[in-house]
Amino acid sequence: MPPTTNIPELQRRIALFEDMEAYKELYYHYFDGLQRFTWTFVKSNEVAEEIVSDVFIKIWQIEEPSHRN
Repeated sequence: MPPTTNIPELQRRIALFEDMEAYKELYYHYFDGLQRFTWTFVKSNEVAEEIVSDVFIKIWQIEEPSHRN
């Protein structure tokens, strides 16, 4: 992910348009740092990756119903 990622623009696209590509960019932008942070607690790359992925999935699921109104 290039360092010029425009986080507010990605958030806007997700909030207004449920833009899965923007969500994917945001995921890949934060994944490595969050995975390393999580690893400090679980000491397993596989478990840390799964936790980070699960959190992003849960966030998407929480956000999705609010856009149906």
